Amino acid sequence: YDGHGHSTASDGLNKPEQIIDIAVEKGLQIIGLSDHNVISNLPRFLDYADKINKHKMIILPIPAVEISTTLGDLLVTIPDRDHAENFITNFKKPPRRPTPSELIEEYIDSYNAIIIFPHPEVARLKGISLQNIEDLLSKIPQRYHKNIGIEVYNWMCQAFFWKRAKQEKGIHNYNKSL
Repeated sequence: YDGHGHSTASDGLNKPEQIIDIAVEKGLQIIGLSDHNVISNLPRFLDYADKINKHKMIILPIPAVEISTTLGDLLVTIPDRDHAENFITNFKKPPRRPTPSELIEEYIDSYNAIIIFPHPEVARLKGISLQNIEDLLSKIPQRYHKNIGIEVYNWMCQAFFWKRAKQEKGIHNYNKSL
């Protein structure tokens, strides 16, 4: 599974079709496309996955978007296909940077989204600090917590996880504690 990838619609190097081809070649079963603040390549991404899966389910495409908020980026993933179609039809880039809590509540309520905090603590990648994540979770209603996660691994920031693993006994354990 890799739910955090970008295409040529934002800062990625590959077209949606190439992303799926690479994922299949690498043996991934689930692949997400999450461009920054745009979803223009999601229809192509889903259509190509449908073509690949025509006779046999090979890969599950997860439409997503990485949205800039007042604290940093949030990854909004829409795992349910019916909600995804509605999301693609109705998505509009926010006119201003929303607060994370506004975004979380809106997208979970509207699309049953799974919200992921990507690259936590990595400021240069607009990651939200672990302290801010804890503060945010303490302020939003408990019913939203089941739809929230934290990115445990991202190839661009593996140095953070090795360093933090020593401090927190592993980011996996920290994720469980949240």
